[in-house]
Amino acid sequence: MPTVGWIQETAIDLFLERGFSAQEKGTKTKFKCRECPMEFSSLSELNQHERLHPVANPKLIINGREVAGNNFKLTRTVGVEDIVLSFVDEIELNGVVLGHPDELLNKLSSAKKGFFDIRLLRRGIRPKHIKIDLLVASLSQLEQVDQSFLRLLGRDDYDGHTIALFISETEHCDEVTWYRDGLVRYVHGVMAKDQRAERLITEDFAKCFNRSHQLLIQYPTALSYSLSQLVKFSFNDFSDFQGRSSISGLDNALRLFRGDTFSNSVVGDNVILKLPTDHITSRILNDYIAHFSRYTLESLELAIGQINSSKMVNEDRQKLNYLRYLKATEEGNLKAQRNYGLKLKYSEVFNVTVPESEVSDD
Repeated sequence: MPTVGWIQETAIDLFLERGFSAQEKGTKTKFKCRECPMEFSSLSELNQHERLHPVANPKLIINGREVAGNNFKLTRTVGVEDIVLSFVDEIELNGVVLGHPDELLNKLSSAKKGFFDIRLLRRGIRPKHIKIDLLVASLSQLEQVDQSFLRLLGRDDYDGHTIALFISETEHCDEVTWYRDGLVRYVHGVMAKDQRAERLITEDFAKCFNRSHQLLIQYPTALSYSLSQLVKFSFNDFSDFQGRSSISGLDNALRLFRGDTFSNSVVGDNVILKLPTDHITSRILNDYIAHFSRYTLESLELAIGQINSSKMVNEDRQKLNYLRYLKATEEGNLKAQRNYGLKLKYSEVFNVTVPESEVSDD
């Protein structure tokens, strides 16, 4: 049974913990905001303030990109100056709490390969869990893979056996496995789009292309840039990176579909794509756009009409309709301009003007 002395001691302890002794001395407990210098006399006032002035979550930024999720791949050497930690009190790396947050910067900048399971901690905030897979690619291995890819797959007669040969030939390039995977995914997407793959259907091209783009965009090679632009072009994304592609006609195509000034100068007949490209994209770039000034609306409609429509995805139909719309506009054919303009009227990509319908004859 509790004694009177124990009860009195417990009451005194609670009295002191709650700050009554501080109040008796004429001082007040201050509660400081975690984001600004303001202080408050009660937790309720602080909580009300922080609801209007949210407390930021921990952040890790590498080369200007915030690291988020469980699949951040780092393929280039980074310096300490390229890594920014914000709103972080403590870091847990692979299950071990670091002595100082800056230790993470030193580990990331000095490693060439490794897996980093990271928890960013901040007082009063739910920990942020991120994972970084680090594999720095050497330029020599990137060049070897590029040369093998262009030699084996830069032609029309490649197949599953050719892809297997490419993988086997570059297997020793262990620093660029993600890069090689991105190239293979791109070729799988082309084969799916052209209905040339046994285990892939046409709709699988989008999944293959998206994965390819995610992997390739991290590498600073002319090949990855060009294939990434082709992937974006396939999805009717005509925005441009800074620079030019190494693909004949693609830069002109991007300008044309963006509605920018387009040169009608004829490209030589000997210009062909040197990269694996699906059949319809190749026709658009190497024929319809390369020789756009040669076509009349009638001849362009005839040429497009010869394409097997069963191999055509919606993005291709839109591009082909826009080319016919441009030619109809150029020739002043209001009926055709209206016809193709209506097909693209609700597109967020193509800027078209639909003429009013002609007055009926009755």
